[in-house]
Amino acid sequence: EIVRDAADLEQAIRTRREALGPGFVRIKDPEQVMVGESIEGAVHKIENGKAHISLFGQGVSDAGVTSISNALRGNGTVTFLDLESCNVGPAGARELARALEGNTRLETLVLARNKLGDAGARALAHALESNTTLAKLDVSRNNIGAAGSAAIARSVMANPSMRDLCFRLNNVYDEGATQIALALRSLRGLQELDLAGCGIGARGSAVMTEELQFHHGLLHGKLWR
Repeated sequence: EIVRDAADLEQAIRTRREALGPGFVRIKDPEQVMVGESIEGAVHKIENGKAHISLFGQGVSDAGVTSISNALRGNGTVTFLDLESCNVGPAGARELARALEGNTRLETLVLARNKLGDAGARALAHALESNTTLAKLDVSRNNIGAAGSAAIARSVMANPSMRDLCFRLNNVYDEGATQIALALRSLRGLQELDLAGCGIGARGSAVMTEELQFHHGLLHGKLWR
């Protein structure tokens, strides 16, 4: 099924509700993803309950993210947004950051396998300082360094909803791991933390391991190098 515009998306959500859960739809046509008016209109036309939007691998890029972010501002239905492998860079991250500051319903944001870098990570971090509804953030494989990962970790310290943080396969290293460990003291609701493949050495592992001993709410923590 190809979703071409707002009407198609609304119909897809209604007809596929039983098969894929309330409000889930995957937009499959990459050419249509670039039509900003259609994406923005589609998000606004979703009705009745929570909406899950997946644009996995659709090459949305920073330009397409702008219209998605516009739609998210003040939207009360979208709780899940998957932009994995969508060629999103720092500019797109800044657009998403503006949306997060004004959005009070988004619970899951997947940005894995993009090009955020430290600049994009810092932009998201700034928005997350005032966001208290996001429960899962996946920024794996984004060439984020110690500075960017530390910024995100510090930004979510005041978010009581955060449950799942994934930094997998970024350049966190010992410096970033140390900052994340400090953030864990405030993130008592965190249940999942993935730092696999982040280049964390003996010093960072020791600091993280020591902190994890006192974090009884964490169900799964991955610190493999």
